[in-house]
Amino acid sequence: MGLCAVFGCCNLSKTKKRRRFANATLFRLPKVVHNQCDRTRTLSAKRRNLWLARIRRAVLNSDRAEIRVCGAHFASGRPSQLWDETNPDWAPTLLLGYSARHEDRARYDRVKRRRLQKDRADAAAAVELLHRRT
Repeated sequence: MGLCAVFGCCNLSKTKKRRRFANATLFRLPKVVHNQCDRTRTLSAKRRNLWLARIRRAVLNSDRAEIRVCGAHFASGRPSQLWDETNPDWAPTLLLGYSARHEDRARYDRVKRRRLQKDRADAAAAVELLHRRT
């Protein structure tokens, strides 16, 4: 039976009775990826270290495989993908057992929307330029 590693959180993996939050699914501490490129290795190591820094538990050995964090500590209820480094859910941010500055999910969504609009405008301009040449 898994237990959330965040101080003061008592969410368990097996019993729904003990869960304080509906999105209390447990997620493993991310591993460092060694079998891919150097950028992946450094990014995964950075993410793992950030998770450990935000958990702030001195008694946890970072080599242990059973370290888990529940979805209550993520704005969307689950961690983001490795390559989505600007996402506030790249590491736990909510209810960490100490006061901390929370990443603003709305700000992340606005940045993502602006990037998408810029990419669409660039693609439309490229298609128009290609159309003019033919």
